[in-house]
Amino acid sequence: MKDETIQEFKNQEKESAPKRTNALGGIFMIFMGGMALLALSGVEVFGRSPWILFALLPLFWIVAAAYNKYVENGRKIDKQMVFTLSFGLIPVAYILFPMLELSVNVLWPMTMIFIGLGIILFRDR
Repeated sequence: MKDETIQEFKNQEKESAPKRTNALGGIFMIFMGGMALLALSGVEVFGRSPWILFALLPLFWIVAAAYNKYVENGRKIDKQMVFTLSFGLIPVAYILFPMLELSVNVLWPMTMIFIGLGIILFRDR
C-alpha cells in the first residue's frame, strides 16, 4: 500500500512538470518586463543601469534546471543537481561580486572549496 502511494505521488509530480515550466516562463517574462521598465524610468540598481541585471538571467535558468532535477529525483539532492548549481553559479558570481563591490580575488579559493566539498559529499551517489 505504501509503495503504491509513493509511486502515485511521483507520477503526479511528473505530470505537473509542464505546468511548473509554464509558470517559470511566466515569471521570467514578468522579470524581463520589470527590468525594461526600470531601465526606461532611469532607476539605478547598485549605482548601475538595470540592464546589468540581464547578466543575471542565466541564474534564473540555472536554478530552474537544478530544481527540475531535484523534483525528477524524488525531491532528493543528488550529484547532478549539485554540479548543475556549482558550475552554473560560478559565472554568475563573477558578475555579482563586482556589482556588489566585493573583491573577485576571494572567489577562486571559495569556488575550489565549494566544488571540493561537493565532490567529497556526493562521490558515491
